[in-house]
Amino acid sequence: MNRILFIVCPFSSTEAFIRKTFGDGHFFLTVPGAIPDLEDAFTLETIRNLIVEKGVRSVRVVNDTSCRFIDAVVGGRDLKGMPAAGSLSETYAASGLGRAAGLSRGDLRARLAECNVLRQMERMEESPAFKDAMKVFGVRSKGIVTCRETGRIMDLNTRVRNRVVHEH
Repeated sequence: MNRILFIVCPFSSTEAFIRKTFGDGHFFLTVPGAIPDLEDAFTLETIRNLIVEKGVRSVRVVNDTSCRFIDAVVGGRDLKGMPAAGSLSETYAASGLGRAAGLSRGDLRARLAECNVLRQMERMEESPAFKDAMKVFGVRSKGIVTCRETGRIMDLNTRVRNRVVHEH
């Protein structure tokens, strides 16, 4: 079985939705905002162990549009002391979404989730430890934006920068 490691935000409660869509037998790493600390030895060791010992061959970064950090950033609320909110604020500012006219709050949340997932995938692909695992064990990274409210799943791929939307 090709096992998947899903990196998810624990406050988005996406695990059941993902299990329903992808089945059981996969793994979850929960970090606020789905923003893993790639400098943290414990995080890197956990990911490596799942790859080596459990046969994970795909790592998928997942953000749901209901993520409380994404909602706070889009709504202009400050979550002081929360690194995930700070990182998402930087992504929001860099993306220009705050200046985007005509987008609903839901559209802004979906776009920020997409920007965050792509940013985290790029960080992983640039991380020497993760890059080695990708090369040695054939691990692939992929991004997913979910909307549990509508049952939508959008697959993202950094290399071709395309979107594939599935209705579930």
